Amino acid sequence: MTHTPHEPDRDFERPGRELDENGEAEVVPLDSRRRARQADEPTPDDEDFDHESIDVTDRVIGPPVDPPDEDAVPLTTPTTQRRAPIIPPWLRTWQSIRAMIAWQTRDTAYVLGYHGARSPKYLAKMLWYAVPGVFKSIGRLLHWATAEEGNWALRQYAADRNDPETWLKLDRQRQRQSRWRWSVVLALSIVALIGLLAFLVADLPGWLRLGALTLVVPLLARAGRPADNPITDRVSDGPRYRKLTADLVRRALLHCGISGITQAVSKDPNAITFPQEIHRDGPGHLAIIDLPFGVEAAEVVARRGRLASAMRLPLDQVWPEPAAGHPGRLALWVGYEPASQMKQPPWPLLRDGKVDVFKPFPFATTPRMETVNAELVFRNWLVGGQPGSGKTFGLRLAVLAAALDPRAELRIYELKGVGDFKVLEPVCTEYGNGFDDETIARCAAMFAWLYKECERRSKRIAHYHALGKTPENKVTPELASLKGSGLHPLIVAVDEIQELFLHPQYGKEAGEICEKVIKLGRALGVILLLGTQIPDKDSLPTGITRNVNTRYCMSVADQTANDMILGT
Repeated sequence: MTHTPHEPDRDFERPGRELDENGEAEVVPLDSRRRARQADEPTPDDEDFDHESIDVTDRVIGPPVDPPDEDAVPLTTPTTQRRAPIIPPWLRTWQSIRAMIAWQTRDTAYVLGYHGARSPKYLAKMLWYAVPGVFKSIGRLLHWATAEEGNWALRQYAADRNDPETWLKLDRQRQRQSRWRWSVVLALSIVALIGLLAFLVADLPGWLRLGALTLVVPLLARAGRPADNPITDRVSDGPRYRKLTADLVRRALLHCGISGITQAVSKDPNAITFPQEIHRDGPGHLAIIDLPFGVEAAEVVARRGRLASAMRLPLDQVWPEPAAGHPGRLALWVGYEPASQMKQPPWPLLRDGKVDVFKPFPFATTPRMETVNAELVFRNWLVGGQPGSGKTFGLRLAVLAAALDPRAELRIYELKGVGDFKVLEPVCTEYGNGFDDETIARCAAMFAWLYKECERRSKRIAHYHALGKTPENKVTPELASLKGSGLHPLIVAVDEIQELFLHPQYGKEAGEICEKVIKLGRALGVILLLGTQIPDKDSLPTGITRNVNTRYCMSVADQTANDMILGT
């Protein structure tokens, strides 16, 4: 069969294409063509109207050519996925294991001691309730034997409907159940009677009699006591520790008042996710939480009070902080007890140890009882806080650590005059105690000497740099240990330094020199440890605060004092 070409029919041309004079197709605008033809378009009543053609006026949107990015490409490739640790985090260090065992031991000992002290009271209550428990147990057993539980109500319903056939079926069923139940009651009665006669008459060992009483009396007391009067007392008015769960965390986060969390959870209840299981972490539990999109962990940290209130826990028992991964990941740690009630572990360097001031040393602990390391070389310290807040203890701890390095030279002034650093006087090159004019003058002279010492050390650094021993133009552990180098670590600690800066004669000059020493001495092995309790612009020059790179703030009166120490 051959195909004979024919003239193309314009009525069956594809939309958007027309043929020119040469019979070739060309593209034309559909919208303009449609508007031009609407005027002479035939109606269904016309003879030329094509009843099989449909004019497509709406745009048809098909499926997407490419799948969405979320389904096609995972957020993390297999090479970047983090696997769960083989060993749980709380089993990685002996400190975490000891903390968990110590808390469990203390809690168990407390509960045992609490109930042990009340055991005579419990014994009297059990004997008191055991007597009515005998009669209640017999009554419940007889009621069970009659098989009236549930059946009586059904028979009464059949009688009310005047349905004798159903009533008779139910009664026959009750009789069948009652027969074997009465047999069980008779057998139990015989066994109980024989046991009672044996307990009263037979020659049984004392431990067997005591064991029988220990087993039977609590059961009878439990059956005879009122429902609202338990035999044992509550250990506390509320739960001593509420285990951290996902539902508890979600509810607490919803009550923080963060609009991003509330809106996201209202649309998707699973907007808050947990990339890891909630697990033990030291003396508490740790939850790693992925917050809804657009919510930062810092927003939750800023509402720590609301979070603790929603969890019905003390403020110092709830510790949220940003977690590693992305800004929307939160690490929420909840302790077994408030931090104010936890016992501080002993300092690792208290009994034995050696410190290298060029390396971090144990300084403090977190609420999780994890060790926080601090550094001395290339750092200058500023410790501030109200009187009695512990700033002197923190400052003295850093000086004690420096004293465990035989290369370090100590120069200490405490301008309070109570002798907090007196124990370190035998290992100090220079020591002063008091707030009299003479002691303050000596302290000011020491700062003037420090500035000259920085000049001398800078020349020594230039000399060794020419020899290729100081690639970064600063003191190295090798130069500090080199005999005769003159670049050993120099630690200068001044407590209550506001007494010097507020002195009418020496204060202004000492503040200027101190700022210069902080700027110059960091790379020269000169370390300043300053403590103050009145952080303001007069007692603590702003130039010192801006240049100190390690700031440790204890309790202060207001935000202004806090910003003077930690910065804004």
